[in-house]
Amino acid sequence: MRNAAQAILVMIGAALVAVGYNLFFIPHQLVSGGVAGVALLIYQIFELPVSLQVLIYNIPIMWWAWRDVGRKFLILTIVGIGAMTLALSLIPIHAAITDDPMLNAIFGGLVVGIGVGIAMRAGGSCGGLDVAAVAFNRRWSIPMGDIMLGFNGIIIFLAGMQGDLKSVLYTLIAIFVTGKMVDVVTSGTVKKTVMIVSPQADAIARRINADMGRGATMLDATGVYSQQTRHVIFCVVTRLELSQVKEIALGVDKAAFVVVLETDQVVGRFRNYNVLTRTTKPIA
Repeated sequence: MRNAAQAILVMIGAALVAVGYNLFFIPHQLVSGGVAGVALLIYQIFELPVSLQVLIYNIPIMWWAWRDVGRKFLILTIVGIGAMTLALSLIPIHAAITDDPMLNAIFGGLVVGIGVGIAMRAGGSCGGLDVAAVAFNRRWSIPMGDIMLGFNGIIIFLAGMQGDLKSVLYTLIAIFVTGKMVDVVTSGTVKKTVMIVSPQADAIARRINADMGRGATMLDATGVYSQQTRHVIFCVVTRLELSQVKEIALGVDKAAFVVVLETDQVVGRFRNYNVLTRTTKPIA
């Protein structure tokens, strides 16, 4: 059941991305980031269907990335590519709301960002640069952000060579809004590692467990200057829970020392966070 639900969410996300392209970006000569941005550029010059291009460009990416990304992620991504290709071919290309390019850049970015975010939260993607960035990162340890920034920079440069600088500026806005919406939709999946040093670590850990349903690990440490033994709480939470952890720690001990670390990946039993109920639930 969980696999079917994930596949359905990926397809919904892919359909939203197609809506953003066909109703907001394409009618107003706007370009997005990633592989789809290349497809939109080629469409503006040669009118080659975006749906066909998306399918063609993703085939070698999928083949190349097979060994470097998880099998389930790749399967769900293939589902997303198929759904987006179909939606791009079925949804008519026309201006949906207004002819104002600024509004189309903003609302197009919102719709595309929500779609990409939904697909990513479901454990897949809509293909293209997302998969390539993961593969590059795992094989050569190149930061994913650097890969996306460099590739999108090339797309913007090529768009600028078309001669319409206004379209380039609107494209920058569309890419920015898309990225922000992806962050918003996927924020519950971003993990943070929190380390708390306090003489009242036991009380803080109990509050974290009781109020948030989160487990924590207690580490023994010794202060270099004071030579006093302290307990250090080690806990992994989602970004949405971070403020609550800090509130608990400083509420129990105003002098607590709290360190927040970026966490790329968590392997093992980690409970998802429900933003509506502010509780955790087991991963099926």
